[in-house]
Amino acid sequence: MPNLFYTASEPDWDNLAPLPPDPPGKIILISGSRHHTNLGMVRLWLSRWLPSLPAGTLIRHGGAVGVDQLAGEIAAETTGLIVECILPDYTAYSRPEAWRAPLDSNTVMVAGGKLHGQTYGPASKCLTFPCGVGGRTWDTITKALGAGIPTAVIGEDGRKMASVA
Repeated sequence: MPNLFYTASEPDWDNLAPLPPDPPGKIILISGSRHHTNLGMVRLWLSRWLPSLPAGTLIRHGGAVGVDQLAGEIAAETTGLIVECILPDYTAYSRPEAWRAPLDSNTVMVAGGKLHGQTYGPASKCLTFPCGVGGRTWDTITKALGAGIPTAVIGEDGRKMASVA
């Protein structure tokens, strides 16, 4: 059973911003593991950071259980933010190839493109909460860094593992 309460030692809340500020209208992708073991910490991070963003900022996530849905919920409760959920298109693949759908969705969420008949713009920043050393969140991180998008990686203990601007 995952620990849903924040138990790690406190991050430096005075130095919370994982990425430099943006003007309104930018797209920030928030991605995280479906198996994150410290959703309480993620909630604390997001509930303190999202309200500092300018009105009109679009918060994009992939809709997966865990970090993605939590980010969408907190962003929806934050005045002035716009929430966008881009779900994988499993209908585009035959059953044996369906594993590709979330990876394609990650590509669109990061770099922009077409999915579900809609065109999406690229993310301007990426905030991630991975769990472990593999998985789809790391795919998102790799694609964001490859596209030159400023990316912050927050560890399971709430501390920044990396922040590449």
